[in-house]
Amino acid sequence: SYGRVQSCFGNVAAHLRPGGSFLVEGHEPDVVGDAPVRIEVPLHIDGVRQVYRLSLLPVPQARLDSAAAHAGLVVAARWQD
Repeated sequence: SYGRVQSCFGNVAAHLRPGGSFLVEGHEPDVVGDAPVRIEVPLHIDGVRQVYRLSLLPVPQARLDSAAAHAGLVVAARWQD
């Protein structure tokens, strides 16, 4: 949920050293919701198949910016490719 994002950003802000940075990689989600999206990525390492499991929370950029501001963080730069 958005509350978890705010909590995460607040926790990061509390642990950053003065002048420190917090990097967030993201993209605009196709679907926005409070439920995490689970993704499985098959990997082959040294001939052994493994599955890397991710749990992502689809949060639009505007909400990330809002959570950052709420935590006292400032967006220093934004890049895209």
